[in-house]
Order: sequence, then C-alpha cells, then structure tokens
Amino acid sequence: FAVSPTGRPTISDEIRQLMTNRGKQECSRTLARCQCDMITDVLLRLAAPGLLAIALLHAQQPADVRLNKLYSQMDDALGLRPGATIADIGTGFAIEHALRMAEKVAPGGKVVCVDVKQSVITKIKGEADARHITNLEAVLGRDDDPMLSPLTFDAILVSNTYHEFTQPSAMLKHLRGALKPSGTLLQGESTRFLLSQQTDF
Repeated sequence: FAVSPTGRPTISDEIRQLMTNRGKQECSRTLARCQCDMITDVLLRLAAPGLLAIALLHAQQPADVRLNKLYSQMDDALGLRPGATIADIGTGFAIEHALRMAEKVAPGGKVVCVDVKQSVITKIKGEADARHITNLEAVLGRDDDPMLSPLTFDAILVSNTYHEFTQPSAMLKHLRGALKPSGTLLQGESTRFLLSQQTDF
C-alpha cells in the first residue's frame, strides 16, 4: 500500500495496529474496505466530469427481501426511467434484474446486456423473446472491450463482474467512452471477491 500523502497513518500501519489491538476479524473488514477504496479510486480517476462511481458491497448472498431492496437501490442509483439507455456488463445467466430494468426504461429506453460467453447471449435473447421484451439487446463482448457504442448510455452497471475482468484498465476506458457526458457508472462487488484478490493498479 502507498504512503498517505497527507501524513496520516498508512493502510499498512492501520492494519498492523488493528492486528495488535482488535484482532484478525476487524483487520479483515479494514482490508476489504481498503481494497474497495482502491477500486473506487481507479474508477474515479478514469471518470469524466459527471461520472459517478459507487460501490455497493454485500458480504453474502442476501435473502429475497434484501436482494429486492438491493436491486431497488441500484435502480435508483442508475436513474432508471422511461427513455433511458442502460448497459449491464457481465449479465450472466441471472438475467432477472436485466429484464426488470428493461421494463422500467420502457417506453423509449433500452437495456444492453454484455457478456463474453455466447451461451449467455443466446440465453438472454431467448428469455427476452419468450417474454416479448423488445427493448433488451444482448451483445457479445471481448475481454478488453464491451463492444458498446460511444457516448450512448445514460448509465452502465458492473455488478459482481469486476473481479472477472482480465484487462480492467482497457475495459473501464471503453465503459467510460460509452457513457454520455453526464452518464453514471455503478460498480458493485461482493466482499468475498475483494478479500480473495490482490489487485495492482
């Protein structure tokens, strides 16, 4: 970890102090916060004016009620409204939230789901067709490029996907380029992935 330019104790000093005084459990929580701060810092450094980066963290898979509350908070942060254009990066096979978002941005809006697996893209298209949802698109992305049109999206969601990026810097630059000047980037990651990875920026 880098030394704080403000002269405050470094993250390493803070963790050592916690190990001495409060035990390993508190240290683990601090480590998760520190790693989250580093990810957020990178997002903000890449951000153009008006770009909002938010980290929504949850320690474990919530129950249905908590999950619906989380979805509602994410929808509010994304600014879902009729006419909005939204991208969902790394949709995967759990596409219920993407389908709900498509309903919320209708009429006039659309949701573009991006995944790097053709099987997922096929699944998304099949579900959208089966439910007669016409404002949801599926795009096959690459490891370094989501293949999104530039300056197009009001908001982009990266939920529990950042840890799978093999080329995060390239991906984030393309995501920034796909946003409108006042667009929003919402990045959420589970703490279990933060604790299992060391990321150098």
